[in-house]
Amino acid sequence: YNLQRTITSLDDHIAISDTLTNTSDEAVLIAFEHDFLTADLPEPELYLHGLHSQMMAGYDVGGDNPTVLVTAGDSGFGMVAEDDVFRAHCAQRATNERKILRPSFSWSLNAS
Repeated sequence: YNLQRTITSLDDHIAISDTLTNTSDEAVLIAFEHDFLTADLPEPELYLHGLHSQMMAGYDVGGDNPTVLVTAGDSGFGMVAEDDVFRAHCAQRATNERKILRPSFSWSLNAS
């Protein structure tokens, strides 16, 4: 498949648009995730589906409020699924796990 990503800086947020194109003759399953690290933030707080989480871990699904928000002091970073398909299929998950890629190593994301 092919991924075309467009990032647009707006007055009050950054809009990200991904267009995935199947370049093969077969149906292709696409699974992806968006991650951001919170380990080095001073006293981060987590909100999944608009609800405050008492710990920096949790899981929720559904398109009624497909949001994740992390705040730390006076700053915050959030994501919201905007289109109908993304909203219907997304899950909001927070974990304390880190994905670390050591120097000179590769990591491939595969779907089948």
